[in-house]
Amino acid sequence: MIVCCCLWIGWCVLHSLLITPGVVEFLENLWPVLPRYYRLAYNLVSLLTLVMLATYTRIDPGPVVFAWNGVLSIFRWLMMVAAILLFYGGAIQYDLHYFFGLRQLKTGKSHLLMNGGGEFHQTGVFALTRHPWYLGCLLAIWSFLPEYHAKSFGAAVILFLYIPVGAILEERKIMKLYEQSYGRYRKRVSMLIPLKWLVKKIGHW
Repeated sequence: MIVCCCLWIGWCVLHSLLITPGVVEFLENLWPVLPRYYRLAYNLVSLLTLVMLATYTRIDPGPVVFAWNGVLSIFRWLMMVAAILLFYGGAIQYDLHYFFGLRQLKTGKSHLLMNGGGEFHQTGVFALTRHPWYLGCLLAIWSFLPEYHAKSFGAAVILFLYIPVGAILEERKIMKLYEQSYGRYRKRVSMLIPLKWLVKKIGHW
């Protein structure tokens, strides 16, 4: 259990570390052609290590800590539907070729925003939450499995705590590029849970 949790924490740390501007710049100085391949390699390494870690977590999973039984299963399915809608809402506005690193293979250029450059999105699902995919991940973490054993529960807690940290780190990078405009956007739209959007809707009733 302890080893499993340490591995998940290590994965989270490396996942963020390898995408920080300082590390990326250092690696690009060592290998000038890196921008063309970095995003694709980063995604492949992240996915491969995630699958390996998830497989390890399922080996000798330990006792059941939490299960979506009875009426609770309704909430699980609602969370899954909400997560899918958030992923879809982000996907139709993100440049998926850029996200997966395919566009960089052609252009050799990388950019912080997942739309491949330009201004950040403020409409659609981005009018509800600044990070729809992160929010979708938070919901998916706790609705993906019908029951959570000791190892998977520990992994879920770690990922649940890591995602908001990842969102904060990403926002720091965005603020350096779009300080004024993104600052105004932050005042209007919540980072994850769309509380500001809900308050506006309630105020209109």
